Amino acid sequence: MIEKKYRCLVPFTAFAEPVRDSTWFQVPNVASRVSLVFGGPGKENGLQNSRDKKWRAREKHDWMLYSFRTTDANDVVRPVHEKAMPVILIDPDEQNEWLNGGEKSLHLQRPLADEHLEKRI
Repeated sequence: MIEKKYRCLVPFTAFAEPVRDSTWFQVPNVASRVSLVFGGPGKENGLQNSRDKKWRAREKHDWMLYSFRTTDANDVVRPVHEKAMPVILIDPDEQNEWLNGGEKSLHLQRPLADEHLEKRI
């Protein structure tokens, strides 16, 4: 489980599943949403590890590192990527619940309902 201090929200407008043909997905009626985010872990002042010497020189700087959780694919994503999709939180109350952490928030790691997602044309 991700500790509360490491929880973050990663904003997005659309996402791609670059498995076959880079199909893009979006939440319809984005303008009516407060914000669209992926739920995930984040950490301030993290350092990246790399074998690239140029990158290593930059390791001395502070970084904000973040990622996002994935869950089972819903029926919209499954034809393109059968195993997974990002954890998408579109409700502000769910976003706050994710940030507050705890075992109760684990139910948010689930596919977004099919009617809230569409292929981008």
